Amino acid sequence: MLVTWAQLAMVAKVFVPLAGFVALIEPLGIYVASALFTLVFMPLVGGARWLSVILTSTLVPLAAFWVFEKQFLVPLPKGPLEAVFGY
Repeated sequence: MLVTWAQLAMVAKVFVPLAGFVALIEPLGIYVASALFTLVFMPLVGGARWLSVILTSTLVPLAAFWVFEKQFLVPLPKGPLEAVFGY
């Protein structure tokens, strides 16, 4: 056998949230999709504490927005939330 069931389960724990992230980029935008991905992925794979999860899933997309949209002027896929704020 190429992989064990335990190894396949670990791959699925990474692949399923990642596939959901990619699927959500188009309808929600990359920043909201990133926040949701981090919110699911950190406790599922890393077993992180909820305070760390909440802070990371909030601050990292905000920092990415500031870096890419404001500093580098690189437009990334946006969703309805960014439209509310005029972006």
